[in-house]
Amino acid sequence: MNTLAVKKMSKVQEFITLQLIRATCSIGASIAEGYGRLYKQNYRQFLSIARGSSFEVDYWLEILAKNKWFEKAKVENFIRENIEIIKMLSKMVKTLET
Repeated sequence: MNTLAVKKMSKVQEFITLQLIRATCSIGASIAEGYGRLYKQNYRQFLSIARGSSFEVDYWLEILAKNKWFEKAKVENFIRENIEIIKMLSKMVKTLET
């Protein structure tokens, strides 16, 4: 692989890493913002946004896994943990709907 390809690869990896960090931070920020709202419906909406961010995290993790840019076991562990977060957020949203 030539030097230019390595530099481009590094930029792609950097972009994906930044997107992953942004999406991960968005989960917690959305939960916190929703919790600070006065109405249950607003909280539910922000939990839904957090859930969407979790799906985005899953997408970026899958790209990392497919390209083998990080240790496979670590990425798979992050994917499992994120699936649990998605399940928790889904349950919280459903609970607020009733």
